Amino acid sequence: MKSSLDHLQFPRKTWQQITKSAWNCAEELGIADSTSRIENLRPIHLSEESDTQFGTQVWCFELSRARPKNFPQFALHSHLMDENQGEKTETPARSTHYCVLVYSVEFGILELNQSKWFDSSEQRENWINRLIEPFNPRSQHIPRSTSFWVGCAVASIVVLASGWVLSLIRFLQPAG
Repeated sequence: MKSSLDHLQFPRKTWQQITKSAWNCAEELGIADSTSRIENLRPIHLSEESDTQFGTQVWCFELSRARPKNFPQFALHSHLMDENQGEKTETPARSTHYCVLVYSVEFGILELNQSKWFDSSEQRENWINRLIEPFNPRSQHIPRSTSFWVGCAVASIVVLASGWVLSLIRFLQPAG
């Protein structure tokens, strides 16, 4: 996912807080160890806080770690068939977890609201898209009955307005 926020500069304190939160989440899930590393930490979405609502920041990163040597062979899916050549190929020695951190910005202070971990970048992108642009079924489909009643209301306003204008014209005509 390409971030359109690459040009923004964040204070060192913000980067430290985001990195610390990422490591804390990895430790809670039990996937942080000496072979783990955070890669490609970046902001994806920012909404400024206003007088009526708090702001939001969405950050993404990948957590890469070495696979344990004693991990079961079947769980690794270590031998994948190449469809073109019919040969077995080794899976990379590192596993990657795709991660999202969602922060609330309240009076300029970042507060971690949610962290999510995904198996693929596509799953993560779909989740972020639903988070940032929630589905609104009303904007997708307007029932015919609603269109009918809106049309009737507009027509009645036009008829009433034209009747009022005609009455006004007759009243203002000189008696003759």
